[in-house]
Amino acid sequence: MPDYIVYLGRDIKRDEAGRDIKIWDLPAAGSMEETRELADDLEARVLYMLNRLEIAPVTAGQKATVKA
Repeated sequence: MPDYIVYLGRDIKRDEAGRDIKIWDLPAAGSMEETRELADDLEARVLYMLNRLEIAPVTAGQKATVKA
C-alpha cells in the first residue's frame, strides 16, 4: 500500500518522506457557513482518498481495524 502524506494549510515545514504527497491548501474560514463548507469539503476529500485506497470509512461507534 502506498504511503500518503496530507498537509492541511501552507505554513508548515514539509517532510516529503512519503511516496504520494497531497497538499490541501485551506482558505481561512470566517463565518459559520464558511466553516461548514470547509468541513464538508474536507470530508469529501478524505472519503475520496479512502475510496482510492479501497478503505471503508469508519462510522461513529465502529472500531477501526488496522491491517499489518
